[in-house]
Amino acid sequence: EYLLALVNCANKIAENIDEKQLTNDFLNALTDNEKIAFKAIQEQISYSNGYISIVKMVEKTGLSRPVFANLLAKMEKFGIAQPKSAGVKGTFIEWKIRI
Repeated sequence: EYLLALVNCANKIAENIDEKQLTNDFLNALTDNEKIAFKAIQEQISYSNGYISIVKMVEKTGLSRPVFANLLAKMEKFGIAQPKSAGVKGTFIEWKIRI
């Protein structure tokens, strides 16, 4: 039982290290404009799973749609979040890792 608890603890530590490295890799892969877009998305839905409107985000930040499209692709690639287009509702963001 003690050994199982120790193994579980070691696995948790390894997961946290991997998640931290993944987060660093993701942030390093972003352009300056994508970092601004990421912050705007964080502020919009505060790490709750929710809908964003790219059009409104573009208006709010002054950034282009391709910046947001590239950001969403990187978020998905790095496993940070799972964006899903929901038509007129906008884009649904399901967070996988909190940064």
